[in-house]
Amino acid sequence: MKPSNIGGQAVMEGIMMRHKDKYSIAVKNVLIKEIVVKVEDYKCIFGKARIWRKPIIRGMVSFIDSLVTGTKCLMYSAEIAGDEEDEEETRKNAALSPEELEAKKKKEDKAFKALLYVTVAISIVISIAAFMLLPYALASLCRK
Repeated sequence: MKPSNIGGQAVMEGIMMRHKDKYSIAVKNVLIKEIVVKVEDYKCIFGKARIWRKPIIRGMVSFIDSLVTGTKCLMYSAEIAGDEEDEEETRKNAALSPEELEAKKKKEDKAFKALLYVTVAISIVISIAAFMLLPYALASLCRK
């Protein structure tokens, strides 16, 4: 059987699937009782340089890229699944001018990116601790 090379992960109230240069997210929206589907082009955050194709580096790049893409999809699904909470926020935003609304959106986007990078950094530290340092420490104890 030929492999499909389709991968994915669970997100809040839905699923994310990725294949080559596209990924899609399907999330159940409780407010409108429908499934919201979003399809986007996939681009590696590191670009297409040849150095990223080397064996050891390729794995690290793939790991970090998967963390970033997965976290973005989780944030998107949380936003869609949590729409019932945003009704009050919508009423507050109705009173704002277009300039104030744009400034607020930019501020939220900046905070989102910062949160995303902190989440990825913490994930990398935890994964290194769990899958490299802990086994090494346990093996060292067994050796003694």
